[in-house]
Amino acid sequence: MADEQQFIENGLQRSQIDEFFADELSRAGYGGMDIAKTPMGTQIVLKAEKPGMVIGKGGKNIRKITTELEDRFDMEDPQIDVQEVDEPDLNAQIVADRLANALERGWYFRKAGHTTIDRMMEAGALGAEIVLSGKVTGARSRVEKFNRGYIKHNGEPAQSVVDEGQGVAVMKLGTIGVTVKVIGPDATLPDDFEITETDEAPRSSRSRPARASRSCSRTSRRRKSPRRPSTRSPRSPTRTPRRSSTRRSSRKSSRPPRTRSRSNPPTRRTRRRPSPRTSRSSKKTSRRKPPTSSPRWRRPRRRPNPTKTTRKRRSNTWRFSTPKRSET
Repeated sequence: MADEQQFIENGLQRSQIDEFFADELSRAGYGGMDIAKTPMGTQIVLKAEKPGMVIGKGGKNIRKITTELEDRFDMEDPQIDVQEVDEPDLNAQIVADRLANALERGWYFRKAGHTTIDRMMEAGALGAEIVLSGKVTGARSRVEKFNRGYIKHNGEPAQSVVDEGQGVAVMKLGTIGVTVKVIGPDATLPDDFEITETDEAPRSSRSRPARASRSCSRTSRRRKSPRRPSTRSPRSPTRTPRRSSTRRSSRKSSRPPRTRSRSNPPTRRTRRRPSPRTSRSSKKTSRRKPPTSSPRWRRPRRRPNPTKTTRKRRSNTWRFSTPKRSET
């Protein structure tokens, strides 16, 4: 048989044995197993919350499990060792089975999830996660997650550091899958670091030599370098410096120095914006409305139309009358 096929057979057998123990030892608080093949036989280490129920009265239950392993899985001389779980709230498999039982007994999923994950964090876990998937409350299935602390999801630490357990809750509407992940308090993560204090005393400033005496010694050792002879001949005419004009000098001297400060900021020449001008066409068309408050302007009286009837108001009564036409 090829090596790849042998690995597949070993993994399949391991998963079947794990399911067998979960069904047989559900009441004893099954918390996982470890299988190791030795020359003397197959050694199995069981983790349980109640090891007395695994062993049974006088070892009756453990002998029954051993014979069933030999007959069902063709194991040669299986040796079973039972260990008690010190902290059940930090074992992912035990917590998943407890949560599934709580859901089957009628607990509300949100209350059960928060209560369980809070208990795990109080036990000292670095991080925990609970995932409920299925028909939690209604006919439509969904996924609910509860997170606390720090958890790893991928990479090598997700396999070596994170403890994972799964359970199933059988409800009337359907099954609910329970997945629990937990990182124990003794787990060492690859990104952890520690700061250690050393006993060495820090260097004091008095131990450093003074620099003042060092500078004095340098100044005393400095020697005067000999003066180099000039290459210019004595007969060569020297170049006189150019004098500035009197006008420029007088202008510069007459003006006071201009300083910039908050009281005397630099002036800027701003261009005045031109006033908006209206075009000639707009002047012709637009007419100014005369002000109503002006005393000179009077609104022209409307002359009554003889063809229309006018109404007059006298003592809250209306009287309609037609103006008399002049007979000519």
